[in-house]
Amino acid sequence: MLEEESTSTIFSNIEDILLTNTALLSTLEERQRECRLYVDLAGDLLETRMPHMRVYLDYCVNQANAGKVLQSLRDANPELSAQLQV
Repeated sequence: MLEEESTSTIFSNIEDILLTNTALLSTLEERQRECRLYVDLAGDLLETRMPHMRVYLDYCVNQANAGKVLQSLRDANPELSAQLQV
């Protein structure tokens, strides 16, 4: 339904973000197991993972352009717009 170029523009590096978030979640879950009841210290984990959060930079910088491309596609294709409403 979407051309590869449009998909790439809209979703940018979303797979990299998924991998980064999965790794962070894994780290937090490991800390949760260590702490048992609740995590009372997470700053060190965030500090360690912070360099990996740069993947958000590309995604956020691209956000305005992605929105314009998506809106243009929705305007040109009512069927796509209807599908996105579901």
